[in-house]
This record gives sequence, C-alpha cells and structure tokens, in this order.
Amino acid sequence: MRNTRLFVLVVCTLVSTHSLISQPVSDSQGDMGLGTILPDPSAMFDMTSTTKGFLMPRMNTAQRNAIAAPANGLMIFNIDLGVPQVWSDASGSFQWDAILTTGSNLGWLTVGNGGLVDGTDNFFGTLDPTHVRFITDNTERMRLTSGGELGIGTSTPAQRLHVDGVAGTPNVRMGSLGGAGNAVALGANESFVIADGNGDLEKRAAGTVINGLAWSLTGNSGTTAGTNFLGTTDNVALNIRTNNVDRMIFNTNGSIQRDVGGNARGTNAIDMQTERAAVTQVASGLRSIVAGGERNTASGDRSVIGGGNTNTASGLTSTVSGGNFNTASGSSSTVGGGSTNTASGSVSIVGGGSNNTASGANSTVGGGSSNTASGVNSTVGGGTGNTASGDYAAIPGGRNLFLTDAADRSFGFLSGVGINTMAISVPDVAVFGNADLWLANNDNAASQLRFYEANGAFGNFPGATNYTSFEAGAQTGDINYVLPLSTTATTTVEEGLLQLDAGTGQLSWVDPATAATTFAWSLTGNSGTIPGTNFIGTTDNVALHIRTNNVDRLIFNTNGSIQRDAGGDARGDRAIDLQTARVAATQVASGPLSVIGGGIGHTASGIRSTVSGGELNTASGTHATVSGGVTNTASNTQATVGGGANNTASALRSTVGGGSSNTASADYSSVSGGESNSASGVRSHVSGGQGNTASGILSTVGGGSSNVASTTQATVGGGGSNTASGTRSTISGGELNTASGVNSTVGGGRSNTASGLRSVVSGGESNTALAEATVGGGFQNSASGLRSTVAGGASNTASTDYASVSGGESNQASGVRSHVSGGQGNTASGILSTVGGGSSNVASTTQATVGGGGSNTASGTRSTVSGGELNTASGVNSTVGGGRSNTASIQYAVVSGGESNTAAHNHAVVAGGRLNTAGGLRSTIGGGEQNSMTSDFSTISGGAWNVSAGNYTAIPGGRGLTLTASADQTFGYLSNTGSNDMTISAANTAVFGNADLWLANNDNGASQLRFYEANGTTGAFPPGGVNYTSFQAGAQGADINYTLPTSLPAVNGEVMTSSTGGVMSWTSDPTLTSLRLNGATSVTNSRIVINEGHWTSQGTAPTAAGDGANLAAGVTVAAPSTDVAGLLTATDGGAIGTGVITVTYNAAYASTPVVTVTAANATSAGSTYFVSNMTTTSFDLNISTTSGNGADTYIFTYQVIEVD
Repeated sequence: MRNTRLFVLVVCTLVSTHSLISQPVSDSQGDMGLGTILPDPSAMFDMTSTTKGFLMPRMNTAQRNAIAAPANGLMIFNIDLGVPQVWSDASGSFQWDAILTTGSNLGWLTVGNGGLVDGTDNFFGTLDPTHVRFITDNTERMRLTSGGELGIGTSTPAQRLHVDGVAGTPNVRMGSLGGAGNAVALGANESFVIADGNGDLEKRAAGTVINGLAWSLTGNSGTTAGTNFLGTTDNVALNIRTNNVDRMIFNTNGSIQRDVGGNARGTNAIDMQTERAAVTQVASGLRSIVAGGERNTASGDRSVIGGGNTNTASGLTSTVSGGNFNTASGSSSTVGGGSTNTASGSVSIVGGGSNNTASGANSTVGGGSSNTASGVNSTVGGGTGNTASGDYAAIPGGRNLFLTDAADRSFGFLSGVGINTMAISVPDVAVFGNADLWLANNDNAASQLRFYEANGAFGNFPGATNYTSFEAGAQTGDINYVLPLSTTATTTVEEGLLQLDAGTGQLSWVDPATAATTFAWSLTGNSGTIPGTNFIGTTDNVALHIRTNNVDRLIFNTNGSIQRDAGGDARGDRAIDLQTARVAATQVASGPLSVIGGGIGHTASGIRSTVSGGELNTASGTHATVSGGVTNTASNTQATVGGGANNTASALRSTVGGGSSNTASADYSSVSGGESNSASGVRSHVSGGQGNTASGILSTVGGGSSNVASTTQATVGGGGSNTASGTRSTISGGELNTASGVNSTVGGGRSNTASGLRSVVSGGESNTALAEATVGGGFQNSASGLRSTVAGGASNTASTDYASVSGGESNQASGVRSHVSGGQGNTASGILSTVGGGSSNVASTTQATVGGGGSNTASGTRSTVSGGELNTASGVNSTVGGGRSNTASIQYAVVSGGESNTAAHNHAVVAGGRLNTAGGLRSTIGGGEQNSMTSDFSTISGGAWNVSAGNYTAIPGGRGLTLTASADQTFGYLSNTGSNDMTISAANTAVFGNADLWLANNDNGASQLRFYEANGTTGAFPPGGVNYTSFQAGAQGADINYTLPTSLPAVNGEVMTSSTGGVMSWTSDPTLTSLRLNGATSVTNSRIVINEGHWTSQGTAPTAAGDGANLAAGVTVAAPSTDVAGLLTATDGGAIGTGVITVTYNAAYASTPVVTVTAANATSAGSTYFVSNMTTTSFDLNISTTSGNGADTYIFTYQVIEVD
C-alpha cells in the first residue's frame, strides 16, 4: 500500500443569515462558492463555514469496489477502514490509496512512532489481499505477499522465506554461530540445513546428509554398487593415508602403489613394497605386480614378484615368488625363491636354492646351489655344481656332474664328496657315477632289470615289445656276479654256456653238454630235425600243456585256440588268450580268431577282436581292438582303443588312442588321448587334453581343457573353455575364446570373440572381431567394421569399413579406411585419416593425418600434424610439423614447429619459434618469437617482435623491426635489445639497424662490397658488360675503422684523407706522393696510411711455459708460416685461480709490439683472460682456471703485430 500524505484545505465559508450567502454562487470565472460570494481564485469550488464541515461520500469496501470505472482522483470515506481513500496510480498502477494527515499514529513515520497500543494499532500491512512492497532507489527490494511469503530479490516468493540473487554470488550471511572455533562435532540429534534442487532449505539429520554425500567414519548404507565409490573423477591419483603417511595410492593409469617413492608404475601395475634403493625398483611393467618385500623390480609386462629382497622380474609374464637377489629375465620365466638365482631362458624355472641358473628354453633347476640348466628342456633337480647343457638332459641331484652340449637327452647322477667331477659328452645315455644301482623292494616282489628288444613304435610302451630281464630269487645270502674279462671261451668250444664259480661269483664260458638224444628234444637244442615232421605236441584230441614248476604256462587247445591257464570259459575258435587272471569266467578270448595278448580280466568277444594287454579291457565289436590300459571298451566294428583307462570307442571305426574316460561315439570319430574328452561328431577328432568335445562333423579339438568344436569342420587347437561354433571356425588356443562366425578364427588369448564371417582375433584378452574384421591381440579391442583391423593394444576400436588400429590404448578408427598406429585416446574419424601415435589426437576429415604427440587435431582435408601438443591443422592440405599450440588454418598453410604459431593464409609457412603469425599469401616466418606478417610473398626468418606488412619483404631476424605496407620489396634487420624498435616505410630498400656489417671470410679470400652500375637486364646476374666498383680489406696487421666525413667536399677535386685514428675528411693537400704497402716499402709523407702495423718474420715460433700451479708448465706452441701468429695449448694445473702463460720471442722487436689473443675452444671461451707485461721480448697470457681438475685444455689463437 502506498502511504500518501494528502493535505486537504477545506475552507468553510461562514453562512450568514443572508439567503444569498447560503446558496452556491458562481463568479465571472465560473468558480463556485458555498458560504461565500467570492470564491478563492485558485479554487473551482470554495466552501466557507465556521460551524460545519465537509462531508464526503461514505461507503464500505464492498460498495467502493462496486464503483464502475472510478476516475483518477475520485475520493470516498471507507467506513470499514475508517480512512478517506483516493483512486490513484501514484504507485505505478491504479488502486485505492488511504489519505493520511499529520496527526499522530495514523501512519508509520520516518522518525518512528510512539504511544502505540500493542495488538491494536501497531501493525504494518494491508487489510485486504494485497502485497506489501519494500522499495529503495525506486527499485523493489523485498515483497510480503498476501499469502504471507516473504521474498528478497524476487517478486514471486515460493516459500515463507525466498532469497534470490545473482548466480555465483552469496545471498545470505550469518554473523555468528554457536560454539567456539570452526570445528564441527556432530551429535546424535544434530542436523544440517540444506537446499534442494529448487533452492528450498530443508532440515536433514546429519547422518542422512553424510550417508548420501560422503563416506561416513562408521560406514554407509544404501549405496549403489558401480555408482557410489571412493576415488577421483579427474586425472588425479587417490591417496589413502594413516597418520598423514601414504599407505596406498591408486594411480590414474590403473596402477596401485604403497608410497610416492620410485619411478612411475606401469599401467594397471600393483606395487606393495615401500622400501627401495633406487627409483627403478618398482612395478613398471604393464600389469606387473610386486606383492611385497623391498627393493624389487618388476619391469616386464605382466611380470610378478611375490616378495623378498632385491629381486628382478624383467621378462614378459616372468615371476619371482620370493627370496633375494633373484632374476627372472626370460619370457614366462619363474624363480620360486632362494638367493641369487637367475631364470633367463624362455619358460625357464628355478625353484629355489642359491646361485642357480636356468638359461635354456623350458629349462628347470629345482633347487640346490650353483647348478645350471642351459640346454633346451634341460633339468637339474638339485644338488650343487651340476650343469645340464645338452637339450632334454636331466640331472636329478648330486654334485659336480656336467652333461655337455653333446649329451642331448642324457640322464646323469654323480655321487661323491665333491672332489671327483665328471663330464658326460654322449647323447641318449643314463649314467650313475660313483654309485651302485639297487633295484630295491619292500612289497615282497623282486624288482627286474629289463632289456627290451629293438623297437621303433611310437606311443604307448612297451606294447608288444619283448624284453629279457634279471631279477633276484629268494636268496639266503648276498650274491655278486663278476662278468667275464673277455668274450673268449675258456675251452676249445666257442659259444658255450656261462658258468658260475660259486666261491668267487666269477662267470666264465664253458662247453655245453650234449645230453639230448636223436628222438627227444634236447635241453640244449637239437640239430637235423625235419620241419613238419618233428614237433612238440599231441596226436589225439587232447590239448598240449606247457608247464614250469608243474604249473600250466601255455595250453594249445584242439580248436586251435591258445591260452595261458585252465581258468575261464572256453576260448573261441583259433583264439589266443595269454592272460592268466580274471574276475569273471567270461573274461576270455571267446570270439573266433580273437586275441588277448596278456594282462588280466580282459574280454575279447568280437570276431577277430583283439586285447593286447592291460586290465579289465573289452573288445566286443568285430575287428575291435584294445591295445592296453585299464577298463577300456571297443564295442563297434573296427573300433579301437589304444590304451589308457575307462575309454570307450562305440561307433563304427571309432578310435580312442589313450588317456582316461575318453569317448569316441560317432562313426570314424577319434580321441588321441587326454581325459574326459568326447568325439561325438562324424569323423570328429580330439587330440588330447581334458573335458574337450568335438561334436560337429569333421570337427577337431587339439587339446587343452573344456574346449568345444560344435559345428561342421570347427577346430579348437587347445587352451581352456574355448568354443568354435561357426562352420569351419578355428580357435588355436587360449582361454574362454569364442569363434562363432563362419570361417572365423581366434588364435589364442583370453575371452576373445570372432563372431563375424571370416573374422579373426589372433590373441590377447576380451577382444571382438565382427564381419571379416581382424584383431591381432591386446586387451578389450573391437574391430566391428567390414574388414577392419585392430593389431593389438588395449580398448582400441576399429568401427568402420577397412579401418585399422595397430596398437596403443583407447584409440578409435571410425572413418572408412582410417588408421591409428598406436598411442592413447587417439581418434581417426575421417575417410582415409591416420593417427600415428601419441595421445588424444584427432584426424577428423578425409585423408587427415596426425603423426603423434598429444591433443593434436587435423581437421582439414588432407591436413597433417606430425607431432607435438595441442596443434591444429584445419586448412585443406595444411601441415603442422610439431611443437605446441600451433595452427595451420588455411589451405596449404604450414607450421613446422615451435609454440603458439599461426599460418593463416594460403601457402603461408611458420617454421618454428613462438607466437608467430604468417597471415599473408605464401608468407614465411622461420622462427623467433611474436613475429607477425600480413603481407604476401614475404619472409621473417626469426628474431622477435618483427612485423612485415609490405609485399615481397624479408627480415632475417633481429628484434622490433616493422616494415609497413609501403615498404614493398624491402629487406631489413634490426639489432635491438628491446628499447630501440624501428619502423621502415621505404620500398626497395635493404636496412641494417643498430648493427655493423662484416664481410667476413675464412677461406683466405677477402670479401668484397660491390656497387654495380645501373642495369636493366632481367635473368642471370651480372649480365655481360655490367661493371662494379668494390671495396675489400688488404692483408692487415690490425683492425682499421674509418669514420666517414660528416659533410660533402667544400669544392670539387678534394680527396679523402684519414687521421691516425681513421677519421676521414676532405682535403686538397697536393703533397700526397706514395703509399707504403708493407714493411719493405718506403713511405714519403704518407697521409693515407700512418704508423701501420706489419709483420716481421721471427724465423721460428716463440717458446711458452705455464706457471706450474694453476696451469701445467708444458705449453704447446703451433705457429703458421708468419711465425708471429699461431696457437697456444695449455692444460689445467690442478688448482683454481689465475694461471699465467709466458710467451718469449725468438728475436727481440725494435719496439713493443701489439699482441691480440682470442679463445679457440669452449673451455677457453668460458674463462676470463687478458694479455699483460708486453715487452720487446715477451708477453704474459693470464687465464682464470675454474675447475682445478688437472684435465681441462685451454687453446688460444695469438697474433703479434709490430708497430712502426
């Protein structure tokens, strides 16, 4: 409500008894008076009375509001409010404003009110549903709405208190808080006041707020896995501390470490050690692990150190479990523990011990000390001082045995106390040195020494191979046989019997007795028998039994069968059963022509079935074969089980070669070996391994475990839990891989998927290849585009046709035929775009290229950024060679390197430097800093703060030179420290500012300053017939400087002369007669050359010596042919200070010559030096020596000039 103080002067006219005065009267102006005949000229209506007042219309609020279209200024008396009101828009909108007077307590005064009655007349506000507005400086600051909402900074408050303001600027301040200090200790019932998303303040329990926003000291509940975490969201490591000391650090590359010491850890590495002697003793390899210990180094990718001290795992996937000073440097090498052991061969192992070395591929040293396994697949089990150098050589222990490089596949053991070493250089032998060989037993079965006959069969042994053996009988005492000393018999009969001397155990050869008769088979054999006539056997229907110790050893039955004993059912026609024990009577060779070669408990019930040996085997199919093993079954026609245990070949011509619990259940299926393998597809094959299944037609599993080849011609070579489910799909090995596309291939690795037609994943982990795409390896790579390729690395993506990523991490090739070679976080999104490497680089358009570096962008068609950081090539065919924050923004623009340079016009070039801008057509800036060019075809080679606005200009360097737009075809160079900038506006001018011009040479040819005559011929210069005038220096003895005259000649014909100081002036002196050219010419009144220096030959070089303290006494002097100029070479004397070289002439000069000395190497240039004590016979060269190392060499060039 607007407070309006309206002062109304009501003039009441006294009403006289005269009737005229009591009636309204209008004067000549039209003004009306009541109670007066003279209305006041300022009023239209003047009422005058001393006994009555003015009474305006009285009505309540409802009646007032019913007035239709009230006029501005209409007044009434509101009987509900008890105040007069006027209809007014003084507040900015029409409303009924109360009319206040100066009486007390009718309104709120600016100086305050008093005498108010609480609850009656001391309120501030409105009596109707109207807002209360608070205004300062004619701007509303606060509003109390009719609904009771108070808004500060807002006219539409949404709550009881609504404070609004400028974003980012505080709105509410609390002057003080309860308690002392700033510490907050939340009690059980204390709460926070917080603002919700609308800015509304709410009271929340302290525990609820903390539990929802932070990790409580007493734990949190209701968190969401994968959403709530403890860590960082930017590229900053997370440090875990106790007692303000780092206890665990989670780095942004995925690595974990215990402290801040040492070099950076490798990507996804784990380093749990806290003590090191060098910064390199960390887990620096990719996914490497140091589980504990101290001073350990895991530098190979995926290398592991379990603990210990000063161990090193530098090979790929190498492991050191513990110990100290151990090294696993070979790929997949392992050191189990011990001290100072080395596993350097690929897949080599040292189990423990000390000073052992496994250097051959797949070599093993189990333990002991000072043992070496250097041959391929060689083994030393333990002992000390043993060496297995031959391939596949083995030494189980002992000491000081050497199986040399020639002892391939040999075995050896040397017993002794260490003084009798032995070397074996013969392959394929087993040697026991200094030891007896005992075939011991404690199971009541004498052991045998077997000699097998020659055999060339591969696979199970012995199979059908026979042997001759020796074993001990039930002896009453020890027996030792001493072999014969030669092969010559002791009698006259060769090839006799071997007899034993019972007393000595000596064996010897004797003549056998001839006890056999003509009609019997002699115990020593018969001669003169007739084949087919003489035989051993029966002539009636009775079997022939062959016995030893009165026990049947062989029975020849009348049906042609042969058996070893009388047990079991009848044998089949012409069957052979050589087993002697069985569990059931049916376990015999009951099939016609069946064969049981030996063993126990076999059944050969199929026609022509065969069980060669073993135990409890069954061959029930026609022509079925079980070669050996235990509990094997060949149950179908021509089914075969080679050996092993619990194997089954149940289908036509199915085969199980060996192993355990294998099944070949489809026709022509086969399992070579392994355990629990199944070949259930027609012509399927499992070579070995465990739990493998080949269920598709012509499918194959080579080995490994839990592999599946489920479709036609699918192949799994090995590994674990791999599945080849696509037609003709292939998985070579690895783990958890899937080849589901037709003709798809997975070479190996883990959790890889080749799901598209002809897709390929060579290896790595968690990689994916879709249609005809290829992933070479790495981790979590994806090739989803047609014929796309990811060669390796981690988290790389080739998502479009023919796109490729060679390696690195988190790279993307999303443009057709785009390529990323490596690096991290790079993107090639343009067609045929390329990123060579680096990090966070982008090649976003057709044929754009980024060679490497970081955060570079090639966004122009065929643009190139070779490397550097934060560079941009956005123009067509633009190029940035490297550097940082450089920009080539127009077509064919080039920035070679430097920092913050810009090439902003067609064919503009910035070669390097910093903050340079080439903005003209084909303009060039070679380098320097903050050089700027807006002109065409111009060049600034370098320097700083140079500006060229003229076309075809050139600034080779310097500082602060400006060639304006008027200075076309101008060359300029300004030597300037920054306080003497220069501007050139002249065209076709060459300017050197603040600089001397030296025409130098070091080729014995003095340079010339040439002035060519006027010439207008284009092409080769100088053209024929164009002459020049030149200046060049003669063979001077000292520097000469000429100062030109300060004015033109006074008259024609004056000549230029010089003072002895080289000051030139004009003269008309006619006495100039001759010029002295050298020391041998005479001078007559020479004014052109006065007291010039010249050489006088000494004949030989001077001599020189150092002071012997700061400089060594010996000084080398090398002089050219003039004998008065050459080199002085001195050596630091071992002390720091000013050293002195004294140079003595071979002949004295007539007067003291001038000596000049200049530094000739970097050591001399870095020292302080000067010449002193110049005489007619010698001079001193003083040199400051700062190292005092006795080794630095100082070389100076000297010149001696004689002055006339």
